[in-house]
Amino acid sequence: MANKVKYTTQEAKEKYNQLVTKGKYKEGLNILYALYKKDQSDIQVLSSLGLINETINNIDEAIAFYKEAISKGNDLNSYINLISLLLNSSHFDEAYNYLVKGLKNHPNNYELNYNMAKYFYEKDDMESALDFFQITQTIKPNDKRAIINIANINQRQKKYLEGLSLCDTYLKKTNDDDYEILNLLGTFHFHLKNHKEADKIFNKCIKKEPNNYRAYLNLGISLYDNNEHHKGLKFLDKANKIEQTAEANYCIGNLLMQIGSLKEASIYFQKAIDIDNYKTSASSEAFRSLVNYCERKDYQKYVSKYKELYQTISNTEIKSAIAFALSKIHHIDKDYPNSALYLKEGNLIENKYHNYSSKENTEITESIINTYKKPHRYTLKDKIKYVPIFIVGMPRSGSSLIEQMLSATDNCYNCGELSLLPDLSKRIKREDLSPEFKSNTIFNFIRSEYIKEVDKLIGKNKSFFTDKLPQNFLNIGAIINAFPEAKIINMTRNRNDNLLSIYQQKFTHGISYAFDEENIVDYYDNYLKTMKTWHKLYPK
Repeated sequence: MANKVKYTTQEAKEKYNQLVTKGKYKEGLNILYALYKKDQSDIQVLSSLGLINETINNIDEAIAFYKEAISKGNDLNSYINLISLLLNSSHFDEAYNYLVKGLKNHPNNYELNYNMAKYFYEKDDMESALDFFQITQTIKPNDKRAIINIANINQRQKKYLEGLSLCDTYLKKTNDDDYEILNLLGTFHFHLKNHKEADKIFNKCIKKEPNNYRAYLNLGISLYDNNEHHKGLKFLDKANKIEQTAEANYCIGNLLMQIGSLKEASIYFQKAIDIDNYKTSASSEAFRSLVNYCERKDYQKYVSKYKELYQTISNTEIKSAIAFALSKIHHIDKDYPNSALYLKEGNLIENKYHNYSSKENTEITESIINTYKKPHRYTLKDKIKYVPIFIVGMPRSGSSLIEQMLSATDNCYNCGELSLLPDLSKRIKREDLSPEFKSNTIFNFIRSEYIKEVDKLIGKNKSFFTDKLPQNFLNIGAIINAFPEAKIINMTRNRNDNLLSIYQQKFTHGISYAFDEENIVDYYDNYLKTMKTWHKLYPK
């Protein structure tokens, strides 16, 4: 197995280090095997044999030597390296057993606590993962790896304000414009619909690392979400040219689908699946989109693999997307019991990460309506070039269809679902506005800021534009007062059909009530009550 040792043990170890430093791993391995043959209890040799075998990708050998080093001396480095290998090869139960033993002997070791957090993350136990990541922060304050992982958990749990605060605090404390943390900060601003701030941060990241695809991807997604489709596609395409990823291909496919290019979208969805071989949430979302919007021939070849994956995957993001896709497939095949089973499981997963409060929803609605119960005296200053058409109601009520019908005319521009009115409402609450401003010019503020943003989207020779954000039914008071020339279309659908259609849809953000039957009914009833109140306040 090895040549006879020509040096003392210490000299041989020094020679080994010199060889490895020069990348001469085989020669170094020969020296280690000779030392191992001489003394099989030398922990340093056992640990080094594990490390060098791992380096040259002899994984089984590496694992065996790490285990031997642990059994003969509880070697810390061997614990750390073995556990990382086991986690990376998805041997989670065995990794957990060694983590428990390792932490018993080395409770304050950063790497062991970090790997225990990673174990719980992979097992989708986010609360336990957070506990251990927070321990690593006490061991190494302001450690970037822990911050990034905690922020990713905040994102998974849709705790966007917490994630934003975490990243912002880190950047201010360290005075370090770290690329990854900045990207996460921008992502949290994006989720909170602070598009301007998000885009500013993503552009900063692009200047910082122009050859890194991530910021291009995030900026493209943000622009697309803000209805700047062509700009968004440009940045998504740039991200894909830098590095082909499932996420970029899925996002390009999604954008192409929104603008009606379904055949081209299908090609990108299939690329997303093929690139990462079913491993990420982006590829599973691509599969769901193929099922929902494309032809059977486009997705049929993936069905058996995703059914198999569904039984073994622990990642809830991936599992949820697969569940909704398989529910749709069984529904198409008229296998309604299995369709309902997958639908129930998908919604149960999603509902864990959405905190809908009936009480809070009612309080918000009543607070908004109370603002408009007193008459307002004001004079609108700005004239507008186009008449807004606000399409409101519940999701899945037919708003997209009526929008398409209106935008089919040459005189009307489709602006999609604009978050402008909710964003302006947040600004009014957030900013320290004087009482005089609030009573006299609030509607001029809404009118001028809203139109300023819409002007960036609308082409020439249009007299009308549509804004079909369904939850703008909450903002009808603001619409009537700020845009007296506006048209408002309240879309309604058969109650039960509407409720079921919402439950069958996996909304990606912004709709926290959609994954539980009782919550959907509660929100729907509140919507009806709100519309009745608006009709009483503004009968004409």
